[in-house]
Amino acid sequence: MRKDTQKSENRLLEALSTEQFQRIRSQLTTVVLKPGQVLYGPQQPITHLYFPIDSAISLLSISKDGNSVEIGMIGAEGVVGIAALLGRNSVSYINLVQAGGKAERVPIVLAKDLFAQSPAFRSLLLRYTYSVIVQVAQSALCSMFHSVENRVARWLLATDDRTQVQPLFYTHEFLATILGTRRVSITLALGAMEKAGIVETGRGKITVKDRKALESLSCECYFISKKEIESVFNN
Repeated sequence: MRKDTQKSENRLLEALSTEQFQRIRSQLTTVVLKPGQVLYGPQQPITHLYFPIDSAISLLSISKDGNSVEIGMIGAEGVVGIAALLGRNSVSYINLVQAGGKAERVPIVLAKDLFAQSPAFRSLLLRYTYSVIVQVAQSALCSMFHSVENRVARWLLATDDRTQVQPLFYTHEFLATILGTRRVSITLALGAMEKAGIVETGRGKITVKDRKALESLSCECYFISKKEIESVFNN
């Protein structure tokens, strides 16, 4: 049971007023998400909102021939399933658990009632939605114009922010799928980072050794997205 002074380790839930939180507290369920689990796929009905705690969810856009690229990432700063509050019962992309851990889940019916009745709750969720739009826009720009090293650095930083654990258990093949590039390009990028002492790699794992250097290697997309997320909670 939570202490009265602590609402949740998810930042959106923590930002709710006491009255707003009490309205959904009784229907919050803590669930364990497993790596590779699909929370929602294309055209699947959204029945719950998921508020990650120490898990991370990738938003993957998939082409008809099976190619994929990550267009966004959600961790303890956000919520999965928000499209249902914006008049959509499903999404056209995949919500894939890329880092397992805990999340809090609430029925969408209750969330819709609070969204409709509480201007403060609605404002918070709409600010967060805009931060996701910015993240998606930066991901598109990044994939088009920035180097694989820039993109790998950005992704490692964003994942580290959300999971805050080391090492990160990801294969080169997984990063290639997430970033929409070739596996050999990921291997070359990580090899250069390891040679520079920025990361250390092993079989299926990556350890960030020098975060400052990783930030220097990243493009501006990481910082723009991060600033937008922080603005959600500093408004």
